[in-house]
Amino acid sequence: VLGFDISSSGFYSSLPFLMMWFMTLVGGGLTALDIVKRNMSFTIQRKAFTFFGSVLPAVFLIAVGYCKTKALVVMCLTLAAGFSGLQIVGSGINQIDLAPRYADILMGFSNTFAAMG
Repeated sequence: VLGFDISSSGFYSSLPFLMMWFMTLVGGGLTALDIVKRNMSFTIQRKAFTFFGSVLPAVFLIAVGYCKTKALVVMCLTLAAGFSGLQIVGSGINQIDLAPRYADILMGFSNTFAAMG
């Protein structure tokens, strides 16, 4: 696809996931810092990270359709996956907020039902 050799594009394939990992760490750090400074409520934090973690990847995925070079396509896909890591900070932690003692069971059920349909 796009002239990439599949046997030598392993590094390019890993870039989006490395960026997602990095952005999840950055988002978690920003949330922890904000909790200490008490600048925003938990609700606003969760909504902001979920919003930016949903909208920014959509913008970059739309931009992929207009890219003319391979480097821009890789960059847009990497940024799309990276910013989706912010959504993990916003909504992925929801089960822990709802029921800290039963978050593991809730996460198991929600992921199971999400995978089914």
